[in-house]
Amino acid sequence: MYECIDLDNQKIISVERYKELEKLNVNPKNIACIYCNRKVYLKADHSRKTRHFSHYPKNSCSCIDFKKIYNLRESYRKTKEEIEVLKKDLILNCFKVYNRVTQIQSDMNVEDFILLLKKLVNSKALLLTGTDVSLIPYLCLHLSEKRNNSFYIFTFDKIPNSPIWSLSSDKNVLKKYNLDSNNAILNTTIIPITSDFLNISYKIPSEFLNKIINPLIEIFNIKPPDDNFLIQALINRMN
Repeated sequence: MYECIDLDNQKIISVERYKELEKLNVNPKNIACIYCNRKVYLKADHSRKTRHFSHYPKNSCSCIDFKKIYNLRESYRKTKEEIEVLKKDLILNCFKVYNRVTQIQSDMNVEDFILLLKKLVNSKALLLTGTDVSLIPYLCLHLSEKRNNSFYIFTFDKIPNSPIWSLSSDKNVLKKYNLDSNNAILNTTIIPITSDFLNISYKIPSEFLNKIINPLIEIFNIKPPDDNFLIQALINRMN
């Protein structure tokens, strides 16, 4: 974690900024995790490459490291067959997922969406048991960078658990944090996790498909003959 909250003024502070203030002996003393609001401290203080904020021992957090969960136990991992099914399902529903993302964050474009899908693959979130297409928009926003003075956090309930995703819990929500010009939190907005967007029928615009079809095949490493099948299926859904 490379940012924290100064609890005294609700400002978001980066590791680099914290270190600058520390050298001047004016660094904030009351800092917390931006995800769970529990207190944190600066770890690996003397190493610029590994320096980060960390929770105190025995403090759990709703900020999930997907790679860490994946490595915890085999039961949290999809089989190769399940992963392939999810990748194909995501490609076939890519426009619905994109629409849901832009419905929540309207200034996202196709290029932004492609970058988020790359982050999603690198995070190993797709490899976890229970991850399906209904979660993809919210995971993408969770992984997105701060933009227009706002950022998103997908919170989880008692992770790791089996099943990993317990969407019936009211603790599983997407939170949008809105910041002022001084990087202080103004307010938060709760965005419910819903799969309703998958029930809406769309014709895929040719402009969208032209931009995304090759990156999708590459990002998800789809091989022949599946690539041709998926491309044709998407073309059949065009305007």
